[in-house]
Amino acid sequence: MTIAEQLAREAKELQFRELPPEVVHQVKRSLLDTLGVALCGYPSEPSRIIQSMIKEANEPPESTVYVSGLKTSCQYASLANGAMLRYPDYSDRAFLTKEARVFLGHHSNLIPPILAVGERQRSSGQEIITVIVLAYELCNKIYDAAGGSHRLRERGWTTESMGHACITGLLAARLFGLDEKQMANALAIAGCFSLQPGIMLSPGGARNMRTPFGAYGGILSALLASKGFTGGLEVFEGRQGLAQAVAGGEMDLEKLKQPRKDWTILST
Repeated sequence: MTIAEQLAREAKELQFRELPPEVVHQVKRSLLDTLGVALCGYPSEPSRIIQSMIKEANEPPESTVYVSGLKTSCQYASLANGAMLRYPDYSDRAFLTKEARVFLGHHSNLIPPILAVGERQRSSGQEIITVIVLAYELCNKIYDAAGGSHRLRERGWTTESMGHACITGLLAARLFGLDEKQMANALAIAGCFSLQPGIMLSPGGARNMRTPFGAYGGILSALLASKGFTGGLEVFEGRQGLAQAVAGGEMDLEKLKQPRKDWTILST
């Protein structure tokens, strides 16, 4: 079994009934915090530009852009809402434990694409909560295996280069109702098109698109996988895969192979 297939199995199997009450409560807190930060970014220039583009695109009315109520495709809604969230730069910070000092990323940035796809699919509240838990668990697993987000920065990549697009593809595939094999392929496709050089952190609108652009690609990857499109399932461990090309061969792949339910969202 490849790592992509292992992650797909974990993402497919977790059910709401397994979540402790304190985890469900933390998801609701993270969700409210995320929406509050996104509201702050609504008037920003990146937000206005993206919404202007959306109005011209005439996409199907699947999902809602925050504040304006504009209806568009789940991909464009994810792009617009994600850029709003990134602009104020007040997103949460993820850690494995409350005592940990190794920063693992801003995983609340995956909430806008989850909500956008969930709205399109009319997913239940319980399903949305479960998928948000998975976003934190699986992203933390990837960045922990990579040695922390700072290791990616040191190698010239943005923090979001390895995990956010992959996991968005995987979780969008779950919300679309795909099977494990399709979910693994959605992850694999997204992982091959999500690499972002550190120059993206320079001043400019692009810095606000790090997770949103990757999430857009992740949703597209899941839609492609639903039609039978495939990717390289050894996207992490294969020759010139992410572990070698992005993490410099220093990724602890065993950490990705071990099923875990640590509820790391509680350490956000």
